[in-house]
Amino acid sequence: MSYRPPRSEDRPIAQRPLAERVTVVVQSNQRAIRHWKTMSFFLLGTGISSLVFWDQVKPVVDSVRSDVIAKWEKKSLNATKAWPKAVPVDAKPLPVSVSTTKTKNDTSSKTTPPALVDLPALALKANEFPAYESWPTLIGLQSLPDVEVVQDSKSGSSYVYRSAHYEFRSDIPLGPDVVREFSKVFEATYMAVSRLPLDFRPHPEPTRKLFVAQLFRNKEKYMKAGGMAGSAGCYKRAESLILVPLDSLGIKVLPGGRTILERGGDSNGTLIHEITHQLMNQWLPRLPIWLTEGAAEYMVVPEYVHVRFNFGQIQNHLSFYFKQRIRGREIGMLSPSELLMIDAKLWSASLANESEGARQNYHSALLLTFYFFHLDGEPRKTSPIESYLRAVEKGMPHLVACKKYLVRDRSPEKLDNDVQTALKSLGLFVTLHSRGGKKWAAPEPVQSHLKS
Repeated sequence: MSYRPPRSEDRPIAQRPLAERVTVVVQSNQRAIRHWKTMSFFLLGTGISSLVFWDQVKPVVDSVRSDVIAKWEKKSLNATKAWPKAVPVDAKPLPVSVSTTKTKNDTSSKTTPPALVDLPALALKANEFPAYESWPTLIGLQSLPDVEVVQDSKSGSSYVYRSAHYEFRSDIPLGPDVVREFSKVFEATYMAVSRLPLDFRPHPEPTRKLFVAQLFRNKEKYMKAGGMAGSAGCYKRAESLILVPLDSLGIKVLPGGRTILERGGDSNGTLIHEITHQLMNQWLPRLPIWLTEGAAEYMVVPEYVHVRFNFGQIQNHLSFYFKQRIRGREIGMLSPSELLMIDAKLWSASLANESEGARQNYHSALLLTFYFFHLDGEPRKTSPIESYLRAVEKGMPHLVACKKYLVRDRSPEKLDNDVQTALKSLGLFVTLHSRGGKKWAAPEPVQSHLKS
């Protein structure tokens, strides 16, 4: 057996020379340590700040996320070049609306086109929130609404509260603090609709100073008053009222009639849709059903967070809207040339007969409305939809204004293709469908009106 002499590194640390016990400090290592410490403190501070100010950070994060996702999807789809093909739509001319008259000496029916006459101008009043000249990024309230207790019935049958533009009628006592909390969505929607560059100028009916919302303690009373099953609220045009069950506003009714405000409640989307209908009450008789429903659904697209509507990156918000509601990338849409001619009767028939047709109605109306709001016309010029609305406001019949400003000289096929192409540029791949209805073709009275 052989023994090797002990090596210097085998000795205990305490027995080694001082020169071997001193650790050499490397400056580069020290700088790296300081760098990572600084980064750790920065990330920790950023995380804590994000939690504290989450309400302000969340809209920015969602906007960036949606932008990145949209760009990535668009890039992937461009690489594959697999564009879905549109379902061919037959282009048949629209039969002219006619009235049938008979004479004593003629048993055959004679058809005469109805005359189109200008209507009285809409008596729109200016409000305290004038419309912006261009599309805004953010619209919201500066503070919580003030609430006034108008009537507090001891009989337990009627309670009335008022904010700046709304009167809330309830069948149970709520208290000003509770009303102040849920009135935010009503007042914020009022400001948003007022500020849009479309210049709707919402105003209550001539007999009222405020818009009115009727609130119900439960779904049973809501349904009995005319509410729609499964809805978070509805607008009764005949009575100019919004009907809302309290649980849609996040209000829980406890035994004994006491109420507490819970976080959440039903989605604000349906409520904002119905509020928009009420704010456009003066426009509803003049505008086609696809535009009134499309405008109401358009207000659901921007993110609503804490009394603010975020219209920034509205195209990404539209993509996110359809991702939540449609499986897959293809979106079924009623062809624009056919949608322009749909009337309230046909619209309602689709709602009653099949849920898929109802869903497609709303999706189609939203897409066509979005196209005219943001994608039609040349930049830095008055948009065609604004010219259309101003003409309707002055009394021009809808069909005439539609032909002159929205359709212009485009054929049904050209209009369908323009809408589909514009939506495709946003990453929305729309498949056009036809239900065999009327296609756009300006009747003779429209042509005559334009010539005159």
